[in-house]
Amino acid sequence: MRFALLTSLCLLSACSMFSGNQETFELPPTTITPASQQWDVVPQKSDEPMMMAEGDAVKIASLKGDIARLQGELDALKPQMQKVSVIERHLNRLVSDLERIDAQYGLAAPQATPIKAPTPAKVKPKPPQKVAKAKPEVTASISGKKEIENVRFGSVNGATRVVLDLGAAAKFSTDLDNEEGILIIEVPNMTYDAVPRTRKSGVVTDVQGQNVDGIGRVILTFKDDVKITQSNALPPSGPYGHRIYLDLKPL
Repeated sequence: MRFALLTSLCLLSACSMFSGNQETFELPPTTITPASQQWDVVPQKSDEPMMMAEGDAVKIASLKGDIARLQGELDALKPQMQKVSVIERHLNRLVSDLERIDAQYGLAAPQATPIKAPTPAKVKPKPPQKVAKAKPEVTASISGKKEIENVRFGSVNGATRVVLDLGAAAKFSTDLDNEEGILIIEVPNMTYDAVPRTRKSGVVTDVQGQNVDGIGRVILTFKDDVKITQSNALPPSGPYGHRIYLDLKPL
């Protein structure tokens, strides 16, 4: 405001100089309020005490608890820390003594002498032993079915034995024809359902089977004339079921 008044006075003086007017101008008195009086702010006093938020009180209580817990842990660790400090001093002392002894006597670590491994003796491999394979024994099961289940061969006292394995007990009949070179074995009320492992053995050169009018028929073929030395129907015994056997010898 003072700067504005001074500026106004300067302008008026300049105007009077240019106009040649010797009249003087009087400015009305101006009251200037001190800056301290213009900006004084009186703070309002409050009689109410400041209230702490509930969340802040909980945090402060939690921090106090953590501080107390840490203080307790530090108090518990003090004895152990003292022991560690003592051990560290002893170790430093031992290291210093060892360095002094090493420098004084010049002890060097002994070098390990390599040990040669013994050369293994040469062992000649044993030749593999031949193991004779046992021939599987063909047995007839007691199935109860009226079937000729198998035809197998054997050798007894120079004769060729023919065995018919049956599912049940049965009677049989034979018809030998040396002119045709065949032997027909008929088993009534039986069905031929055999698959022989072999079809020739001894005097027998072939085996065939047929089913005719409820009769199971086994046809044996020969190269030379033969005779039936014995035949019979046997009941189950041991691993064998019902069976018929015939012994054939060449004439």
